[in-house]
Amino acid sequence: MENCFVLGRKIERLIKEGRLKKFIAGKQYEGSSDRRRRREGEDTRRGRYSRSVLSISDWARPTRPAITFSDADFEGVSPHEDDPIVVSAIVMGYNVKRVLVDQGSSEDIMFWEAFVGMKILTDLLMPYAGTLVGFAGDQVTARGYTDLETTFGKGDNMKTITVRYLVVNAQSSYSILVG
Repeated sequence: MENCFVLGRKIERLIKEGRLKKFIAGKQYEGSSDRRRRREGEDTRRGRYSRSVLSISDWARPTRPAITFSDADFEGVSPHEDDPIVVSAIVMGYNVKRVLVDQGSSEDIMFWEAFVGMKILTDLLMPYAGTLVGFAGDQVTARGYTDLETTFGKGDNMKTITVRYLVVNAQSSYSILVG
């Protein structure tokens, strides 16, 4: 696209210098500044539309190489005990991403946004009278708890269990916290 603009400017310069007179029939050349002045006075709906169409380009987003890892990338890397493990799970038929496995958590927690996103009836929530502490020192009131069928793993390693989730209305980058 940039090449078109460069070429256009070069052709304009050649015309202004008079080198392309034999190719221009009958009328004097208008430079880009003359066209711009004429356009500024043109405030019709059609004129604005035609200018806006000219500003659209066929620029294609450059492709990016895929980022992949092989076993060689893990040589010399020792895992730490506190590295987060984030998995996916199937809860009530929904593929839920961003499930944090937190072995230090005393409760299995589902965040309200995920609960609502799965369209689970609020009638399934059983009352919970406690307050949860531990989200950056804040106290979070639970909306209730519910027992939901949850599937972890794939293929032969798949296992479905009933998990009792404490549903809380708090901000999190995760959908579920499993302890």
